[in-house]
Amino acid sequence: MGHIDTADNTRTLVLGLGKSGAFVARYCAERGDDVTLYGGLKSEPGELGRGLEQAGVRVVYGTEDVQGSYDLCVTSPGISEFSDFFRAAQACSAEIVSEPEFAWRESPERWVAITGTNGKTTTTTFTRDLLRGAGMRATAVGNIGYLCTEAVTKREDGEWFVAELSSFQLAVSRRLHPHVAVLLNVTPDHIAWHKTLENYAAAKEKIFANLTPDDLAVVAVGDDWCRAIADRLDARGLRLCRLSLEGDPGTPCAAFVRDGRLVVRLDGTEHELCGGDDLQIKGVHNVENALAAATVALAVGAPEADVAAGLVAFAPLEHRIEPCGELAGVRFVDDSKATNTDAVEKALTAFEPGSVVLLLGGHDKGTDLTSLAGAAARDCAAAVCYGDAGPRIAAALREHLGDSSERVYEAPHMAEALDRAIGIALPGQTVLLSPACSSFDEFSGFEERGRVFKDLVAERTATSRDARRRGRAEKSIFGVPERFEKPRLLLYLATFALVAYGLLMIYSSSSIVALTGADTDHNPAYYLIRQLIFVGGGLAAAVVIACVDYHFWANKFIIPIWLFTVFLLGLVIFATRWIQIGSFSLQPSEFAKVTIVLVTASLCGRYFETGELEEGRFVGLMAAAIVIPLGLFLLQPDKGSTMICGLTLLVMFYFCGVPGEAVG
Repeated sequence: MGHIDTADNTRTLVLGLGKSGAFVARYCAERGDDVTLYGGLKSEPGELGRGLEQAGVRVVYGTEDVQGSYDLCVTSPGISEFSDFFRAAQACSAEIVSEPEFAWRESPERWVAITGTNGKTTTTTFTRDLLRGAGMRATAVGNIGYLCTEAVTKREDGEWFVAELSSFQLAVSRRLHPHVAVLLNVTPDHIAWHKTLENYAAAKEKIFANLTPDDLAVVAVGDDWCRAIADRLDARGLRLCRLSLEGDPGTPCAAFVRDGRLVVRLDGTEHELCGGDDLQIKGVHNVENALAAATVALAVGAPEADVAAGLVAFAPLEHRIEPCGELAGVRFVDDSKATNTDAVEKALTAFEPGSVVLLLGGHDKGTDLTSLAGAAARDCAAAVCYGDAGPRIAAALREHLGDSSERVYEAPHMAEALDRAIGIALPGQTVLLSPACSSFDEFSGFEERGRVFKDLVAERTATSRDARRRGRAEKSIFGVPERFEKPRLLLYLATFALVAYGLLMIYSSSSIVALTGADTDHNPAYYLIRQLIFVGGGLAAAVVIACVDYHFWANKFIIPIWLFTVFLLGLVIFATRWIQIGSFSLQPSEFAKVTIVLVTASLCGRYFETGELEEGRFVGLMAAAIVIPLGLFLLQPDKGSTMICGLTLLVMFYFCGVPGEAVG
């Protein structure tokens, strides 16, 4: 292990009383530095601070007004370079660096550095596992959760450090020099910290600042920012590997997909590794991550056969498109790590279009939602928006979807959003938590959000029929889960009994008339046979209609159906209740009963479920849509149909959640 090249009794300043600040302060104190730690404006004395003071660290609480003179300042990643705290420390220090660079200076050999807006953790872990699979010592460090400085204290001979580096950590890097550096993508994120997207991209580019032609720069050229950075690296004469999912870049070093297989070319030598479909981690973005990890592994000496085997063996990471349960044919996937819109769009590529019920929301970063709305409209069956950002996301999706805006739902929190998604999702679909937001409105971080989501899924699964059947695979009939068969069977039996009773009544009341009528050929079953034909046609129509999502009828055709119903009812005002069409007759009130149920279901769904309708508009539409048909019933007069429809409405309101006393 090396040591930082400063004089003995180095005056070291540490910013931040978090995990990294406390460890670095203790580390420097133990090696003999004169260490001062400023905890920040909200810091207070506590057990952690007292422990540092006992180790010889001077701890300053409750202020960002840094005083003194220091040879070196090590800053924590949560402190922006544009903050007053950072500037005060910079004014008092000969040099200011991030914790990863401090660790690199202590032990600079065999470093790989990986950054990007999305995919950093997956690629870092993937790279570490490929190296270990090849028999090499490797540890994942940095933003992934293992402090670089702590890893330095435990480093073994010949061990590679695979460092995940955030833009915060890179922004204040000066001499950091990995042997291989990787940039996966640059999309808008953390703008509040960096002030501008240009500053954010510049921080990412710093990962290559100190590379020489003996090193390797790997750049995925899937966005304009990365393509521009790659061109600048090329101009510097660096050894550059362009990573592309659009085909072979044609450069001496390249990583790409050819005929569905992952290929890495280094200095003209090609390595064909495995098929994209062979990867356990799904999605186009994960093909990109796999190519990046494979490129790094091959570049530092891992054998091709070991890399190919490791690519196929790598399993999904926690909170990154992680399958976490199944309920009644609906799968649940935790992608809590998707804290920006680009990550969500990439996650959606892992699923069949139209198969996802997407959970979006959390702390609103104010990100532009245009691209996300387009992707969700194209790839999702529905979206449930929740949390602080929920209303803004829902509005953006509805604006994009237009006539299909009924696919957008809202809920106050993630738990309610999950329950809403369970109610929406059909067998074969996936409920995907990929929020496009940070979690700080409800949770401490994406990790807690993901764990809570998985716990909620486990609770819902444990209380389901699936759990009570002790894990036995649930049967389905025509795609309908078995747990629905008991209520369906009761409905079938009730329908059969009512139809049979009706046919019996028809026969008993019409047989004598038919027997004596010349136009019935004196057949007592004439009217019964005719009704049986109608019953057969009605049942066939019912089966067809039942196979189509009710939203198709309730939302797409509800206005034409309602207008047609009112028209039919208008034809029989103050006259007969029947419309004669040749030898057939139609009773409009029977058709109107179905229409009233559809209208009520549609409006209640838009009010109680999606929140699309405000209370005043809901009441107004319900009054117009229901009172007019009921009024026409009374003008026939048909008090029986009026009472039946009125009772049906009360029952529907009750099951929609209207309190019993309000219904009464």
